[in-house]
Amino acid sequence: MVNRVWLCSWLVVATLVVGACSDISGDERRGEGAGEKISIDQLPAAVKAAVEREAAGGQLIDISKDTKLGQTSYEVKIAKGGQESKVHIASDGTKIEAAAGEDDDDD
Repeated sequence: MVNRVWLCSWLVVATLVVGACSDISGDERRGEGAGEKISIDQLPAAVKAAVEREAAGGQLIDISKDTKLGQTSYEVKIAKGGQESKVHIASDGTKIEAAAGEDDDDD
């Protein structure tokens, strides 16, 4: 009987610990890569300059801030000449080239 109580107690504790860890991981996952919408005024100076350069002659549609693996980048949607495009810019203002096979038409 004592062994059953001891085993049940440890199972409850283990379940609570695993549950708490999975909640923390879920919160972190929601923060990572969430794509937070921001305005051009919220951009770091180097990123703002790159966005203005990329959007020259067009219209800025949307900016989102994304963090993956601790690295922040910005996705910018721009309309130029009747075409809409996405540009990815690193936090230092450099343009990030799309990886091979990456499709920007997921919207």
